[in-house]
Amino acid sequence: MKVKELIQLVNNEGMDIYQLSVNEGFSKGTLRQRLLRLGYKYNRETDKWYYAGADGSEPLDKEISYPSRRKQYLANDEKDSIDLKEHPDLFSALLQLPFENFDVTNSFKTNKALVDRMKTFIKQVSLPSGKIYSLAIYEFLEKYEPIIEKLKK
Repeated sequence: MKVKELIQLVNNEGMDIYQLSVNEGFSKGTLRQRLLRLGYKYNRETDKWYYAGADGSEPLDKEISYPSRRKQYLANDEKDSIDLKEHPDLFSALLQLPFENFDVTNSFKTNKALVDRMKTFIKQVSLPSGKIYSLAIYEFLEKYEPIIEKLKK
């Protein structure tokens, strides 16, 4: 979808930008955020979006419903199932995590240098810290549980 199509749907046809985001397969506020980044503003009085960019050239023909970088990467992946040992890609590994429908909050004490390294890493990849910690715990358990099971026998 191009910017002019989105503006038409929201301003003239009264469609909800949040619902359009969800319909396009994005998070609720993705299309809104993309419009804001392109220089658009929302006028509450008129209930319409308008271009307020500094350069004056309205990007009406710009694609706005492009997939995220993560989705672009996954679309290029030829395999249906990815083996973590063969493809240790971070995003692929996160997608394979066996998440339940609920989350647990837990606290523990650990080395400050390790936590600082993890915080730096999380900032670099711009992903939720809970998912990164979950992946770390999952990979730890996958590696060491079989060893402990052998030792028990």
